[in-house]
Amino acid sequence: MSRRTVTTIPGVARAHRGRTLALSVVGALVVGAVVGWSAEAVFRSPATEAAAPDVQYATAAQGSVESALPLEVVAQWSTTPLGTNRATGTVTAVSVRRGDTVRAGDTLYLVDERPVVIATGKVPAFRELRSGLHGRDVAQLERLLDRLGYLHRTPDDTFDSATATAVRAWQRDLGVGDDGIVRVGDVVFVDHLPAKIALDTERVKVGAGLAGGEDVVGGLKAAPAFTTDVTDRQSQSLTPGTNVTITPPKGVNATWHAVVGSARSSNGTTTLTLVGKGGTPVCGTTCGAIPVSGATALDGEAPIVPRTSGLVVPAGSVVADAEGRSVVVTQAGERVPVTVVATAKGMCVVTGVEAGTQVRVDGETAPTDASTQDTP
Repeated sequence: MSRRTVTTIPGVARAHRGRTLALSVVGALVVGAVVGWSAEAVFRSPATEAAAPDVQYATAAQGSVESALPLEVVAQWSTTPLGTNRATGTVTAVSVRRGDTVRAGDTLYLVDERPVVIATGKVPAFRELRSGLHGRDVAQLERLLDRLGYLHRTPDDTFDSATATAVRAWQRDLGVGDDGIVRVGDVVFVDHLPAKIALDTERVKVGAGLAGGEDVVGGLKAAPAFTTDVTDRQSQSLTPGTNVTITPPKGVNATWHAVVGSARSSNGTTTLTLVGKGGTPVCGTTCGAIPVSGATALDGEAPIVPRTSGLVVPAGSVVADAEGRSVVVTQAGERVPVTVVATAKGMCVVTGVEAGTQVRVDGETAPTDASTQDTP
């Protein structure tokens, strides 16, 4: 037969058959009490009860029960493609770090000491831009020059003398030859700016060679992704919409709140994606607390049994009578039918018995302390 882990509650005295154990239950009685009593004890049969060599009594009292599953939550930024490098040569400098916010006109890196600048535009760079050309790519360039204060007329799609003058002034400020010609690799056009940049650091690093056409310019998504791995069995209690609380990194005072979103199972492990409530980021306005590189492990918790208040008795005091009903046995030997409302951490919230009633708690060993271990 097995031993069960039980935690002594202040004010509890041990008693053998015929002696009374006064169990004082107050406030958060459940959270530390009678730990280790198995939930199966709720349906212990009278036969087991009769065979128990050691009997105790506990007082039914107001309290609450609750149970939560601790989780290890992983937060990680992911990237999305932004633009394509068109410069050819050797990377001689990198001007931005992962997570930096870049705007139109910012330099990303240098190839053969020539700056590669980012700008907005739907059309990727595909040709040199010089006087006499027309097109959407010219219009994109002129909008950049206008935003930076170099073009002194309304942008259009024609590369004329005003455009050339603006390009030369821009080139002088960049520190390159002011010939008025924009090389195909000088500008990386992206869909939107500003953006949190994420270069491919394996290919864009000092000394690396670029041939043109590499998708090396990416951006961080608006917020990091939050996931947690649980067993397939645990996942049955963590259905979509289950609330999860997350302890953020140091420096963030408010707890983060999420709900379970999608689930993916593989080899006995289920990966749950956690999402913010109402479509907002899990980390709200404090996502900057998550490092932009690598994965960040955070403590989380999901309620398995929500906090339930009422009349509390040890789970070991609830047995099944001959008709299969849940009952508690009073000190006088009366079997009182009860309804179990909630069970957690070896305690039950029940209805059907009066507060102050002494109920029998059967077990092979009386409660001692929380260090008692389950043994075969």
